Amino acid sequence: MKKFIALLVSVIMILGIMPLAVSAATELSIVHIGDIASPVAGQTPDFVATYGSGYNFTTVFDVGETYYGITWIDTTDGDKNMTSEDVFEPGHIYRVAVVVAAQPGYSFSKYDNYTSSVSCRINGKTANVYVISGYNAGEYIGITYTFEACAYNLVTSVAVTDLDVPASGEKFDFTATPADKGYFVNSIYWKDVTVNKNMNENDVAIAGHEYEVEIWLRVNDAYRLKVDGDGCPDVTAKIGAYNATVITSVSDVAVGITDNYIVPDDITTVTVSGVDAPVTGATADTEASCGSGYQITEIVWVDTTGEYKDYVYGITEFEADREYTVQVTLTTIGNYRFIMDGPYNDVSGKINNNSATVYGSHSATEVTIGYEFPATEKAANIIIDKVYVNDIDAPEYGKAPDTEGTCGEGYEITEIVWVDTTGEYKDYVYGITEFEAGHEYTVQITLKVKDGYEYVSDGYYNEVTAEINMQPAIEYGTSSVTELAIGYEFPAVTAPEHTHEYKAVVTAPTCTAKGYTTYTCACGDTYTADETEMVAHTPEIIPGKAATETEAGLTEGEKCSVCGTVTKEQEVIPADHVHDYVAVVTAPTCTAKGYTTYTCACGDTYTADETEATGHDYGDWEVIKKAEVGVEGKEQRKCKSCGSTEERTIPALENPDEDILLGDVNKDGKITAADARLALRIAAKIDTPDDYQKVAANYNKDDKITAADARLILRKAARID
Repeated sequence: MKKFIALLVSVIMILGIMPLAVSAATELSIVHIGDIASPVAGQTPDFVATYGSGYNFTTVFDVGETYYGITWIDTTDGDKNMTSEDVFEPGHIYRVAVVVAAQPGYSFSKYDNYTSSVSCRINGKTANVYVISGYNAGEYIGITYTFEACAYNLVTSVAVTDLDVPASGEKFDFTATPADKGYFVNSIYWKDVTVNKNMNENDVAIAGHEYEVEIWLRVNDAYRLKVDGDGCPDVTAKIGAYNATVITSVSDVAVGITDNYIVPDDITTVTVSGVDAPVTGATADTEASCGSGYQITEIVWVDTTGEYKDYVYGITEFEADREYTVQVTLTTIGNYRFIMDGPYNDVSGKINNNSATVYGSHSATEVTIGYEFPATEKAANIIIDKVYVNDIDAPEYGKAPDTEGTCGEGYEITEIVWVDTTGEYKDYVYGITEFEAGHEYTVQITLKVKDGYEYVSDGYYNEVTAEINMQPAIEYGTSSVTELAIGYEFPAVTAPEHTHEYKAVVTAPTCTAKGYTTYTCACGDTYTADETEMVAHTPEIIPGKAATETEAGLTEGEKCSVCGTVTKEQEVIPADHVHDYVAVVTAPTCTAKGYTTYTCACGDTYTADETEATGHDYGDWEVIKKAEVGVEGKEQRKCKSCGSTEERTIPALENPDEDILLGDVNKDGKITAADARLALRIAAKIDTPDDYQKVAANYNKDDKITAADARLILRKAARID
């Protein structure tokens, strides 16, 4: 490979691709390579470095396990070259080799072409220099540095998480998660200290017993435990959130940690206190206190008024004369558990020292209890004897009606309606959207009381006084103590005087139209003035076209490039061509004239020599529809040349008695059994008769076609009658 590269360089120089003579190069006597990560146990080799000015890495020699000119060698493993996937092992000694190349305009200092005089450093430390066989020492050099033996990663603390604390009636947890990647859980042991018994995976914890957990951890490759002078682990330990005891042992690869837990007795009674009783208008209390071993996770208030309990959840404010139930959810803390009776918890409960309802649950860690408080007192309504509405904008010409206002306490505006009450007789036009000049308008406002309020009443009608914008208002009589309507008629709307304020918009002149200024007022009035003359056209040449033998040409023309107006017409230059026409005769037909078409090879064509149409040559008339009683017939004749047809009408039969043979239903001029059969089909509604058959089949002339008519026709055909 190296011989091939040397040969390639020689060929390039011979061909003149690479200059033979160059200016004097800057000589490099010191080379620094930095930022190569030192070997760390468990890490992969670093193949990226930083270089000084005038030199850089080269990939010319990147083969096998060499990347970007860098090679790592495990000297402990027989000078084995490392790949980018290999990891450093503790205790091994590693050497890095870097090949660098001088950049254009630079060269490495040397004694001769085969001996380098460069001083090198890697990561600031003195490194060895070697010359690459077959290459000039001024262009390429190799640098090596041997690092100290790779040290282990030191573990100074251990911890595990996700280990469940023993709880009454539950199995022991034999799984845990190491808090760091440097070690793993090797084994877990549980022991009942109370009875001195080792636990297995099927055993369950007993309330009141003390249990000890022992967890053994082992370090991963490239890691070691910190040890003291006796070779015992000198680490801190935690199980979950709590400090654990380190078991004394002589090892730097394994350590045991332990902790003890006491399983509390099952909780048989739960208590909640400090829940404020419902009071009308008050906010529902969501804070309380409880006993030990459990905590409050949710307080929900429910409206349970009435015999059938509506159960309206999410109450935040209490209303008068309602019954409310508080429901409190409790969950155990740590390894506390609620007492169970088979699949259900069997606790009793109290809220504010009152017996509470315990809602059935399958959980030993969660329970909900409830207590229904006495109904809240029914508060007397506050009487309102005067109402007012302010901030209603008076009608103004051209404006929309105001539909927002402010009112007093205890009631609210539910609707504002404007009415046109112009004139002596008050037309009362509702749905006003814009005020007009000269019109009178009345605002009508509906007011509804809020909860806990009512209007004063004499027992029949409310007796409220009212104001709108601090003026006495109309009170529309009503018997309701919760809703009323008031009104006020404003003075007639006057139209304001108007002074035109025009805005000018200038329209610039063009080459086809004069310029002008448009003046417009907001009222809609507008006019134009200040005309300016049209500007000149902008000339643009219309290219000409030379005539050919078969196609006419055009002279050069001129047009405006802005508006497109042609200012100089193009003239036709005749084609240099003599027509040679071929004649094709089109013969005349019954309806179209004949003619001759003359066509030249250049495409020019015209018609001439017309001959008159021949006209139709019709045959004899043929009946295509026979005339019947009251129905016209038709006859037709056809042109012998083109097949065109012509029709004419046959008059309808006028005298049925003379023209129709009674009994001849099939119109063959004879009375036979076939006529009787056809009459019977018509009588049975199988066939529909035409006007002729309606007369011919009605043999007994009773204006009906029945089986009797068919029988008479048959007798006639048999010559019985």
